[in-house]
Amino acid sequence: MNGRYLGNGLVWSSSAGAGSTDELASIVTLRGDRSVDIPQNPAPTATDRQKDFYKQYQKKLARCIWQVFGRDYQGNPLNGAAILPHQTFRNAPAIDTSRTTASMPGNALGFVSDSDLQRARFGTINMASNIGPFMNQHTGSMMTTAEVWNRTYGHELGNVLAGRIAGSMSGADTIFGDPRGIENASHTYSDTDAGARMETCMFGGVAP
Repeated sequence: MNGRYLGNGLVWSSSAGAGSTDELASIVTLRGDRSVDIPQNPAPTATDRQKDFYKQYQKKLARCIWQVFGRDYQGNPLNGAAILPHQTFRNAPAIDTSRTTASMPGNALGFVSDSDLQRARFGTINMASNIGPFMNQHTGSMMTTAEVWNRTYGHELGNVLAGRIAGSMSGADTIFGDPRGIENASHTYSDTDAGARMETCMFGGVAP
């Protein structure tokens, strides 16, 4: 159906003439000191995205935990995977989105520090509040906000889990990382931490 704004409210009527949602938005007018807004879907919260991550990647995450924490980068056995409980949203780390990339170390999209390992019941991951679409230089395609968020979360989840087992981030890198470095898709740096191994396992590489 089509609609026209009649002054006292938004009235929908099939006899009002042809129109579209875009046209409707253009004819909404001010009445006194009040404005009429067209409702929009709210942006997903960090909790929403975290829930979606586990719904979408639960099985892949479980497999990659055994790959990253059950074997070192050379294939030697480790007991990290056996120590970790099954990872679900219920035992997921807390997320701190209080900073943008501009105030993150190295303008990172996410990071975990030693102090974050015991912050909250299952540790805390710092995620930039302004994560958005980004070009994947490896594939040449634009990643959506959801994909960039999921990659960042998966990467830092690997780091916080490794850090909680090892007791420190430096220990996590030594035990569960790859000292050879995993080059990112833009060829601008090589990442040696456990998160790089986790992201590579789950998404095929480190991006962007």
